[in-house]
Amino acid sequence: MAIFKKIKKFFSRKVPLKYFLWGFPLLVLFGIFLLVKSCSSSHINHKPIYYIGRENVWQIELLGRERSFIAFTTELLATIGAEHHIRFEWIETNPSYILDGLDQGNYDFILSSMRPNPITLQHYDFSDILFNLGFVLIVREDAQVTSLSQMKGQPIGVPYGFGGGSLIAMPGTSIYDMNLVYYNSTNEALEELTNDHVDGVIMKAIPAYTLSKGLYAGKIKVVTAPLSDEGLRLVALKHSELEEVIKLINESLEKMQKDGRYEALIAKWTLIDPRSQFWRPNGEKRP
Repeated sequence: MAIFKKIKKFFSRKVPLKYFLWGFPLLVLFGIFLLVKSCSSSHINHKPIYYIGRENVWQIELLGRERSFIAFTTELLATIGAEHHIRFEWIETNPSYILDGLDQGNYDFILSSMRPNPITLQHYDFSDILFNLGFVLIVREDAQVTSLSQMKGQPIGVPYGFGGGSLIAMPGTSIYDMNLVYYNSTNEALEELTNDHVDGVIMKAIPAYTLSKGLYAGKIKVVTAPLSDEGLRLVALKHSELEEVIKLINESLEKMQKDGRYEALIAKWTLIDPRSQFWRPNGEKRP
């Protein structure tokens, strides 16, 4: 009861007018400050629209999935933008000039398979991978292999031009432990695999899944997540205000991957997420 008496006594006091005249404006300014701070922390207000350059002729192996990838990336960025009150517009661009267009400020971002490395990171900021395009391991349908480390010393078919630097460094696995056999074409390598002349093939994820579920269905299977960090990313000029937008995109992308919305978009546009849909032994759960 004593505390209520003190509160009643405080509010029953007569407050000098000069304190009111000084204090009220300060309270109003403080309230405005809190409101502006709250808005700025939850929304990006630099621009009403951000423009993304996208190749009008894809320079990656999509094997007829071009329209699906256009629809997927468009809806993915629209969903992310809606969460942060950001609007994205796409500019279809000749792939020969898309990077020059970014450098010249023709758009804010480009959708690109360019990879971050010590050189590119000096000039550009990269989002997390929107869709992984890395290398995966394929084996025969009856094989029990589940990792690249199990293939030490065994012949593995790879395309000409393949370099060990494309693979993510993994404990216990070295490109020098592998017996790589080079082939002129993917089909040649897969034919050698099905005829038991090699024990595995390393190839890009999209053609790997397309062929394993099409021409070579029932004969081969993908058994690893991508072994390299190649993928579609948003790229912006370094040291620009767009770094904050990239952070928001990454946060939303991570949430969508955790709550199932990302996988739902993959399924909607008849694509396959190579990070989660490879073969595992019975009973082993997907991440």
